[in-house]
Amino acid sequence: MVFDASGHAGTLEQEARMNRDQVWGRLNKARAKVKELTGTFVGHRALISQARADFTAGRDQAEFGDAKSAVEERRLTRRRDRLGHAR
Repeated sequence: MVFDASGHAGTLEQEARMNRDQVWGRLNKARAKVKELTGTFVGHRALISQARADFTAGRDQAEFGDAKSAVEERRLTRRRDRLGHAR
């Protein structure tokens, strides 16, 4: 059983989950930061530039995942409201 911030019990289905784009986007951002630090440490400008591009792509993917999650949450909320279920 899962409890929300107000102490109400819910099911595992109601627990916040990250979608694939959120997970991979954040992983790619972290990997890009490591790549950038490595490029900085060894003085490899091309690696630094590539890492910054990878970071931007990871950020965009994570934001896309966040948007997908928000749309899905809104869809579920509207469905619950239509069916007359309290949260």
